[in-house]
Amino acid sequence: MVAFTLMAYAQGKRPEPPTTDEMIEMATKELGLSEEQATEWKSIHEKYADDLKSRKTAKEAREKMDTELQATLTENQLETYLEKKKERGSRPARGPRE
Repeated sequence: MVAFTLMAYAQGKRPEPPTTDEMIEMATKELGLSEEQATEWKSIHEKYADDLKSRKTAKEAREKMDTELQATLTENQLETYLEKKKERGSRPARGPRE
């Protein structure tokens, strides 16, 4: 994945952000989301999809979405989620490309 991203930058192309399904798949692997949690995450992402596309509403939508996503997690999952979020830095995740 890193090599692909580096190749894309080397070619002057910006890599596409992950789709909602790709983000949920990654979260399922990293956090061990249950099927029910994955379904909730998909619903939450869909709820905020339009707001994430607008520069005016994206920041607030990301914050609200993040709060709702965190509320679906167990204590252990939340701890891992916050660690992963910290590792990625303070830069917010990009919205879905659907």
